[in-house]
Amino acid sequence: MSRPGDGEVYFEHIVIGNVTKCTAIDATTGVEAAVSGPANSPPEHLRMLALRALKRRLAAMSDERSS
Repeated sequence: MSRPGDGEVYFEHIVIGNVTKCTAIDATTGVEAAVSGPANSPPEHLRMLALRALKRRLAAMSDERSS
């Protein structure tokens, strides 16, 4: 069995004016983390930041459960 954050992650990009919101969604848990940046930012950069935020959030949730 895989741990949360080790499996498949879905990404959603939404452009709102001159800002792009990128949401990373863990397929196993359904936990989401979102970041935003300039609309002209490369999508790969926003995905990398969103994935990093998602992993931080999953780690924090794991720490809460273990304490």
